[in-house]
Amino acid sequence: MGFPGLDEIFVFLSQVKPLTAWEALVVSSSAFQEFRIMDEVECVRELNSDRLLLRLYAERVLDGKRVLGESSLVLNPLDEFRSRVRRSIEMAALVKNEPFDLPGPGQHYSEVETHDPTMAANPFHHIATVRKRLEVKSRQEQVVLSSSEVWIEEKRRTFRNSLGIEAGYSETELFVDFVCLAKDGLGHESESHGCRKVRRLQDLDPDSMVARNARFARDTLSAEEPPTGEFDVVFSHESLDSLFNYFVAQSGGPAAYHGWSRFKNGEPVVSEVAGDRITLTSDPALPGGLKSLPFDDNGLSMRPVKVIENGLLCQRPVEKRYAQYLRLEPSGAFANVVIEPGATPFDSLFNPKPVLHCVRFSTFDPDPVSGAFSGEIRLGYWLTDSGVKPVKGGSVSGVMENAFRRATFSSETVQREAYHGPKGVKLCNLAVAGS
Repeated sequence: MGFPGLDEIFVFLSQVKPLTAWEALVVSSSAFQEFRIMDEVECVRELNSDRLLLRLYAERVLDGKRVLGESSLVLNPLDEFRSRVRRSIEMAALVKNEPFDLPGPGQHYSEVETHDPTMAANPFHHIATVRKRLEVKSRQEQVVLSSSEVWIEEKRRTFRNSLGIEAGYSETELFVDFVCLAKDGLGHESESHGCRKVRRLQDLDPDSMVARNARFARDTLSAEEPPTGEFDVVFSHESLDSLFNYFVAQSGGPAAYHGWSRFKNGEPVVSEVAGDRITLTSDPALPGGLKSLPFDDNGLSMRPVKVIENGLLCQRPVEKRYAQYLRLEPSGAFANVVIEPGATPFDSLFNPKPVLHCVRFSTFDPDPVSGAFSGEIRLGYWLTDSGVKPVKGGSVSGVMENAFRRATFSSETVQREAYHGPKGVKLCNLAVAGS
């Protein structure tokens, strides 16, 4: 572990009372960043840091019942750790959770692709290359690149706990953030914000990002509110990122333990389905996935889980805590969401018309308990037999249980940050509030 004085800290943790267990994660980071406003360099910098994240556990008997006190703290290399740990233990005494056993040593950790050595070897070179491609493509698209941020970060995560686990892995992230500014002949302006985070250089396509956001910026200039009514809606691009969050939350260990999950093993997650049925996998080894990792926050070896198959709940992905609470097999927390595609080509999702195509919402966060959602449209397209019109403003509302009864998944797939699945998802008869 690349953190000074670790052995001394671990000796102290093993002796201080009433601590009964602990976990330690050292995160060593090197970040390389470039910020630009128009053509001017705002900042170029390299940041290096080391942090120690401690989770402390103190089990005790309260009113004849075993309870677990828990607390956490973050230490920097120059911090005086003894007093900080003692204060954190005092805070743990205020917590009364159900006890659980930490994972122990002897587990097999899978090799997971989380690190791009090429990107890490020469970060500023790759930052300059990406930024240059953003600039060139912006000129080709005749839009102004009003700002850009490109950074590459390499991290080393090293884990240890009081039972003797010692494990670690390295990861890389490339983050691109920019704004395209478009103008029309009357001098009106509109912008589109593009951003993407990837693990590997090969997963980033700056040219297509600029082309897409240049089109979005131009289309926003003429966009109007959609009509009001109940319409079929196609979700694609950014709108996919949170579309399945309700199913993830309902399938997780916390929902089952705290009693707010509507899902039951072997039963449909959506009733009376007349469209495509969901098959959802939690995949901790998806190449390039931002939630790909060999072990979770407790040092538990991660493994893939077929969560929902053909619309039926099969297995909940659970970390060690909830596995013990619910008497389930531990698999690690939810990782990347993988959705099995359908049989319908993407272009066929837009028939019959009219249909609303949503590519970007201001926010789209289905309620994890009820499944109710209402997302403000930042950009979409209204397709009728007469043509296609850009739309913005207004909202799309519904309830997941109803919306996914007549869902259609495209046969083409796409990978986003922690999602691999259909390029487009069509949901029928959603409430659209517009003009």
